[in-house]
Amino acid sequence: MKAITQDKLADLEALAGLLADGTLRPVIDRTFGLEAAPDAIRYLNSGAARGKVVVTMPSA
Repeated sequence: MKAITQDKLADLEALAGLLADGTLRPVIDRTFGLEAAPDAIRYLNSGAARGKVVVTMPSA
């Protein structure tokens, strides 16, 4: 019997391969800085998003 984490790892590895070869391309609708996270949540809740909404972190 395989552990659940092993199954998840295999899934993540398969997704990584699809991303690496360009088969899978995420659609990013909008990007918000961390300070605008509340705006990002409101945008998601509005139903207007047609792809992923990304909140970026400032670099150290």
